[in-house]
Amino acid sequence: MNLVYQVGDPNYCAGCNGSFRLTFTSTSVGTSQGVIGAGFDNLITGTGFYAFVTFGDSTTADFPLNGLAFFRIISPSLIRSIHVGLAGCGATQADVITIDNLSIGGTDCSIAPDGTPCNDGGFCNGEDSCDSGTCSVHAGDPCAGGPDCNQTCNEGSADCLDPPGTGCSTDNNPCTTDTCNGSGACIHAAGNGGVECRAAVDDCDAAETCTGLSSTCPTDMTAPDGTLCTDGTVCTQVDQCSGAPASEARRSTATTATRAHRIRVTRCRDASTISPRAATAAAPRSPCF
Repeated sequence: MNLVYQVGDPNYCAGCNGSFRLTFTSTSVGTSQGVIGAGFDNLITGTGFYAFVTFGDSTTADFPLNGLAFFRIISPSLIRSIHVGLAGCGATQADVITIDNLSIGGTDCSIAPDGTPCNDGGFCNGEDSCDSGTCSVHAGDPCAGGPDCNQTCNEGSADCLDPPGTGCSTDNNPCTTDTCNGSGACIHAAGNGGVECRAAVDDCDAAETCTGLSSTCPTDMTAPDGTLCTDGTVCTQVDQCSGAPASEARRSTATTATRAHRIRVTRCRDASTISPRAATAAAPRSPCF
């Protein structure tokens, strides 16, 4: 597709100050980086004038205009602007530079070289480029491998925002939900009520669970007094948790009529009693004596 701009006066003077710049970053046939090609009738009669071209990749080059009736340039890198004047974008006030019939070529693959950027109108197939006269080469899903909450390709809105509620990277807090907010951010709101956030360390400790209303695990608590436990020794019976805080050791004792041995410190308390007579009778067979 070509867009041809013509003026009524065949000796149209563009600026009449000896130099001017043609910019192609906002046309209907190109992209924000420029157009595929541009040309114009060169009516300059003087010598020493150039077309200083800035390409879409920001590189530049000088092209002499001396003796050319028509100047044209095509580049797969696109043409961002052409400054007509002295070499290196220089201006002169001593001459009048005249051009006519400016033509620009967009990214129509029928005239563009293979590899020229084009646009097939789609978003989710990625950046497009020309191949064999058609806009048929596509880079693929532009959202694949993107950051958290920006990995879902949405053709309609041309963005990569994951839907609200999509799981995202954890903050390693069991009392928060790790979900996308639909605007590209991963948020960690309080939640997960009933999920264990601190495990019990022994029989006399209680596991804590998230409330669902706070992101902080509840205060560490002990098991209620009287909770059955074991201190791991055969010399005590009916072991129960006492009311000491979890940070303090609880004691388990073995009581007999003939010997009163205080056993190792544990988190349990023996609630049993043994009669003196029963203890005496059992003593010879007990591993505790």
